[in-house]
Amino acid sequence: MRKADGAGGANPRSWEAVRYAFVLLALAALAGCASGTTVFHSSDGRQNVICRGAGLWWVPGTTASKEYSACREAQRKSGYLEGPSPSRPSPGSTFSPGPS
Repeated sequence: MRKADGAGGANPRSWEAVRYAFVLLALAALAGCASGTTVFHSSDGRQNVICRGAGLWWVPGTTASKEYSACREAQRKSGYLEGPSPSRPSPGSTFSPGPS
């Protein structure tokens, strides 16, 4: 036979579960992820530069995003073109574009 609560209150264990769920939800809201990679190449296609940024959680993610943006802007100002360099055949090799 089960005894009834005198005050009609809820089980303290259920409130503890609600509190843990709230803490987990708050941590998930603060979590974040930033990731990016961009390849730049010189106009002659001989040099490549890679800008990368990755961070997990709020502060490192924001920092990584700022560093990544700063790297991209610096490469653009230096005259690098965004994207991989165009592929060129090696000297002495034959290039065939393949079937069309």
